[in-house]
Amino acid sequence: MGREREWAQLEVAWAQGQTAYLCGEPGIGKTRLMLDFVASKGASVPNNGRPGDVGVPYASIARGLRRMFERQPGLIRELAPWARRELSRLIPSLWDEPLPPVSAHEDRLRLFEAGMALLALGTRDRVALTTDDLHLFDPRASSSAVALPPGRRFPLAAAAGAGNL
Repeated sequence: MGREREWAQLEVAWAQGQTAYLCGEPGIGKTRLMLDFVASKGASVPNNGRPGDVGVPYASIARGLRRMFERQPGLIRELAPWARRELSRLIPSLWDEPLPPVSAHEDRLRLFEAGMALLALGTRDRVALTTDDLHLFDPRASSSAVALPPGRRFPLAAAAGAGNL
């Protein structure tokens, strides 16, 4: 395998409920290491950046949320109306009336909290949320949504004592 040291570091981060970031040159096996490690712990929720996402605010996040709703259609009914309304900024079909784009700091906070509410529901049976190709996320909106404030943990980590990769 050749990744014993990195695997051991992931085990420590996992045991402590910490977010782990795998960084390095393209093609050295970061994605494979992440997927193998998380698979050893259980099922995960993936979110990936794509080349066209860099210039489109929240493109990566919106795609990940859509996939979560596709995998678990019942989440729409479980999600609180205020959260559905806020997330409709990214997925318009969640709410009847269009909302303006995110512009103020308060908008970003409400959107973040709505996303956390969805993650709490959508990750109940998952052990981790994985993010791949973060460098392809738009640098202002999606990347800041993925980087949690200090001391803040994803709901699945708090509930299961698991880590986030």
